[in-house]
Amino acid sequence: AVKHARANRIEVGLNFDTRKVQLSIRDDGRGFDPREQMPDGHFGLLGMRERAEQIGGVLSIDSAPERGTQIAVDVPLND
Repeated sequence: AVKHARANRIEVGLNFDTRKVQLSIRDDGRGFDPREQMPDGHFGLLGMRERAEQIGGVLSIDSAPERGTQIAVDVPLND
């Protein structure tokens, strides 16, 4: 977030209950259009999505140019 978004503020949240854990990161940086393909050699978001899926989680990305970004991963807890 500091390097790519040039954010001044970064918030990290961790919420959990008996069914799931959610980690979220929000910044006030420059944002981006998540529908656009990342430049060659930039696989950070793709890698994050793949790792979330490997542990049964779901990654969500909310961002837009000049609006900042929020990324969250929800991971179900096993019984």
